[in-house]
Amino acid sequence: MTKNTFPLRIVHAIGLGVLVCMVAGQAQATVLLLENFDSLAPQLGNATTPGEIAARNVWTPDAPTSWTVDRSKVAGDPTAGAGVAEFEGWTFLDRDWYVATAGDQRRSEFTKAYGVVAVADADEYDDLGGPLGGTINPFRTNIFNSTLFSKQIPLSGAAANSVRVKFDSAWRPEGEQTGIVMAQFDGGAATPILTFSSINGNVNFKADALNETVDIPVNNPGGASNLTLSWQLTDAVNNWFWAIDNIQVYTGSPVADEPVMRAVIDRDTGRVAVINNTGANVSLRGYSIVSKAGAFDDAQANFFSEIDSNWIQFTDPGSGKDISEGHKTTGTIAAGATFELGNAWAKYFQDETDVEFTYLLPGSNEPVVGNLSFEGNGGNSYPFLDLNFDNTVDINDWITFRNGVGADLTGMSRAQAYRVGDLNGDLAYSPADFIIFKTEYDRVNGTGAFASISSVPEPASVLSLVTALVVGCLFRRRLTPKVILLLLAATIVMMAGPAYAQLVLINENFDNLPYGPNVEEALAGDNVWTDTPPAGWTIDDSGIPGLDQVPPLDGVVEWAGWSFANRDWWVSAAGDQRRSEFTLASGGVMVADPDEWDDAPNPDELYNAYVTTQIVPIPAAVPANKIQMRFDSSWRPEGADDIGNINNQTGTVEVSYDGGNTFTQVLKWDSLSGSPTFHGDVPNETVELPLNNPAGGGNLQLRFGLTQAYNDWWWAVDNLRVEIPADPSILEVNTTTGQVKIKGGDVIPVPINSVSITSAGGGLRPASYNGLSVRKPDSVDGPDADATVGNSDGEQWELLTANTGQIFDGFLFGSSTFDDSRAENLGAIYDRTKNTQDLVFTYSTIYGTEITGIIEYVQGGSLLGDYNGNGSVDAADYTIWKDSFGQSGQDLAADGNGNGVIDAADYTIWKDNFGNSLGAAATAAVPEPASGILGMLLAVAWCAVRKRR
Repeated sequence: MTKNTFPLRIVHAIGLGVLVCMVAGQAQATVLLLENFDSLAPQLGNATTPGEIAARNVWTPDAPTSWTVDRSKVAGDPTAGAGVAEFEGWTFLDRDWYVATAGDQRRSEFTKAYGVVAVADADEYDDLGGPLGGTINPFRTNIFNSTLFSKQIPLSGAAANSVRVKFDSAWRPEGEQTGIVMAQFDGGAATPILTFSSINGNVNFKADALNETVDIPVNNPGGASNLTLSWQLTDAVNNWFWAIDNIQVYTGSPVADEPVMRAVIDRDTGRVAVINNTGANVSLRGYSIVSKAGAFDDAQANFFSEIDSNWIQFTDPGSGKDISEGHKTTGTIAAGATFELGNAWAKYFQDETDVEFTYLLPGSNEPVVGNLSFEGNGGNSYPFLDLNFDNTVDINDWITFRNGVGADLTGMSRAQAYRVGDLNGDLAYSPADFIIFKTEYDRVNGTGAFASISSVPEPASVLSLVTALVVGCLFRRRLTPKVILLLLAATIVMMAGPAYAQLVLINENFDNLPYGPNVEEALAGDNVWTDTPPAGWTIDDSGIPGLDQVPPLDGVVEWAGWSFANRDWWVSAAGDQRRSEFTLASGGVMVADPDEWDDAPNPDELYNAYVTTQIVPIPAAVPANKIQMRFDSSWRPEGADDIGNINNQTGTVEVSYDGGNTFTQVLKWDSLSGSPTFHGDVPNETVELPLNNPAGGGNLQLRFGLTQAYNDWWWAVDNLRVEIPADPSILEVNTTTGQVKIKGGDVIPVPINSVSITSAGGGLRPASYNGLSVRKPDSVDGPDADATVGNSDGEQWELLTANTGQIFDGFLFGSSTFDDSRAENLGAIYDRTKNTQDLVFTYSTIYGTEITGIIEYVQGGSLLGDYNGNGSVDAADYTIWKDSFGQSGQDLAADGNGNGVIDAADYTIWKDNFGNSLGAAATAAVPEPASGILGMLLAVAWCAVRKRR
C-alpha cells in the first residue's frame, strides 16, 4: 500500500513545518507515548527475497527514532541464506503486503492494525530454512529470539502503579514459542509484565488471539523518572507470529481507542464522514480522501469550504479521484465531532483496498495516515459484476450492463466506467467485456446456470443436423471428399464428447466427478474431494514417497499425487496462501499440492505424480499443427530448499499420438530462478499451447506431471479444452451498396455469442442496422423453429450499442453457430459516402475466446436505393418501391434494408440516396408522394406488420 497519498497540490498550498502531538490529553488522562509505526512509511524499502511478493515500499528493519531491535539471537546473517531478510527478528511491514506475502494464514484477521505494523514472524523467516542442523542453513541450530525496545518514556512524576500500556496484538502460538512484555525503570533490570506461552497447560498459555487489544499495568515504582518497554518473541523455530500496533502509554482513565482520526463510508448510502475519536481537538491544515479507482462523486459532497471561506477545495471536479480541502491557516475538529461530507461515495466493488484517508497537521508536510472503515451492506463489499449494487449478481445486472454499453467513456475514471459496463477497465467496449460478464455470471450462479434454456441438441439431433448440412452443401456447391469427411468427423466428435457444434476433442472442467468427504485433511467437508479421475483418465501415484510402505507413510492422503477437489474447500483447507487468487477456476479443480501433502509424516524423498487423459480420436482430415490446447492454471513454485537442495518443483504437459507410449513435452515449468524454464508465481492464468499434431488423423493423449517436489507449493488446473480451431469468421463489406454481412470462415462450426463492429472514423450507419438483434436468429422470436432459448432478457440477441463508431450485439444465454455455409445480412450499415475502410470486426465464442475476424471489402451490386439495378437512383426506383409496398419475402427488389418487408424505411433509403449514380449523378428532383397516398401506404404497412405478428 502506498502511504504518502496526500495530493501535492494541498501540501504546496498550505506550507511546511513539524508534526505536533494530536492528543493533548484530557483531565482524566495523561498520554506518555503514542506509537503506531506509521511514521516509518516514508522509509519503507523494497521486498526482494525469493518466495516473498516483490513490492516497493513495504518493509524496513529500522525501528522508530530512539527505538531499537535486538536481532543478535536470530539465526544468523540472511545474506548467507539463513532466513528471509524481511522477517529477521522484529521488522516493520506494510500490513497488507505482510498478509499477502505470508499467504494470509489468519494474519488478515488483525483488523485493528493499519498501515505499518511491528512483526516478529518465525514462520515466514523460516521459509529459506531447512532442518535443524541441516546443510541448507547451518545457522538453524539457533532459535528465533528477537526483542523490540521502546525509547525512554518520561514518567513525569507519575504516582506509583498509575502507568499502563495498551496495544493491539495478533498472536498465533505453536511449539514452545513465547511472547514477553517487559518493563525497565531508570535503566534497572527488566521485569516481565506479560507472558504468552504456546505450551498448552502452561500457566501463561495463550491460544490464538489474532485481533486483541491488550491493556495492562506496568507496575511503575514511586519516584521512577523514565520507563523502557520491550516486546520479545523467543523459543521459536518454524512456528507462528506476533504482531503489534497502536501502542499507548498513559496514566489515569483509558485514553481514546483511536490515536488518529477516522473516515467512515457507508456502502448503502454513499455517506462519507470524518470522525474525531482521538479524545482531543485536532488542529487541521488539510485532508484528503482518495479513491485510486475514482469512486467518488464530488457533486454530492458537502465541503468545509461551503460554510467557511478559510477552507479551499482541492478536489479534482468530476474525476471521482478524491474529496480534498486545505485551510488557509488552521481549522479545528473538536473531540468527538463528526463532519459529514455528504453521500459522495458512488459505489464500487472494491472499497477498503481502493480508498485512503490522510490529513495534515500544523507545520507538517508529512501526511498523517488516518483510519478508514466501511459499513453497511451487511459488512460486505459489493461483489464484482453487481452493477446495480443490490448485493446480488443476477439478470438485472445484465440489463444494467446492456443499457450502459455505448456510454461515452471519455475522461471517466475506472470506477465510473465500470458502473456503465467497462469491466476490464480499458475505457472501451468490446467482446472482452461481454466475455468477462458471461464468465463471472456463470462463476457466481454456477456453470451453465441457464443450461435449461441454452441446452444443445441430443447426439441424434446433432447427427441429423450435420448430415443435413452435408447434403445441403452438396446441392449448394461442389464439396471435396476432404471437406465431407471433416464434416462427418465433426459429427462423431460431437456425439462422443460435449455436444457443442465445434471440433472440441476434450472439454473438461472436473465439476461432475464423484466427490466425497475429506479423509485426512483437517477441514471437514461433504462432496469436496476425490481421487477418481474423469472417465478414461488414469492417475499414476507410483512416484509418491511412502505409498509402498505398510502401513502407508504417504503424507496427507488427499494430496498424495494428483487429485480433484472443490476449489473453495481446497483454498480453506490449505489456509489459502494465495490459492484463492485462482479465480478463473470454479467448482472442481485438478490439484497436485505437495505443500499440503507434506503436512503428515512421509519419507524424505521426492514427490512425482502424473495424470493422463483419455485417448481421443482425431478426424483424418485435420491438417498438421492445427490442434491446440487451453487450460486455466494456478502455479506457485519452490525449490532447492529441502532434502539436500535437490527439490525443484517441476510442471510438465506432454502429448502422445496414435496410442504410443512415447510422450513429447509441450510445456515445462520449474522452480529455479535463472533456469530457462523457470516459471514464477502465477496463481491465476490461462495457458494456450499448440500440440504440434501430425497430419493424417489418428488419436492423441495428454499427460500432466508435477515432479521433483518435496515440501513445495502447488499446481492446479481447471477448464481444460483441446480443440481444432476454426479459421476466423468474415465481415463482408460492400463499398458499392453499403451492405454488410457476417460469414462463417471455416467448415468447422463456431458458436458466436457477441459481435462488435467498430469504425474509428465514424463510418457506420446505425439507423440501417438490420442484424442479429433485429432479426434474432437462433431464438424463439427469430426464424429458427428449433430454437432452444426464450424471449426474456439475455435469451436472444440484444443490441448493446449502435452509433457511427460501433455496433455491438450480444447473446448472453445462447449463440448463433457460423460455418462457411452460413451468412447473416446486417443491413446497409457501411457509410459509403465516407468510405473509411477502417472497420474492425471482433466476436466472442461460447468458450470465452475473443477473436478478431477478417474484413473483406467488395464492390458491385446495386447502389442503395437503386431498385431496378440500372446504376442510378432515380424516379424509376421510386415507382418500383411504390408498386411493391407492403410485400414481404426474401430478395425483394425494393427491400433496401434487407428486413424482408417493403415499407417506409425503404422509401427513406431511396430518398437519402436519390441522385447517386455509378456514373454521373442524377439531376431530377426527388418526388414526394402525396401525403394522402403516403398515409394510406403507411397504414397498409402497419396492418401488414400487425398481421405478421
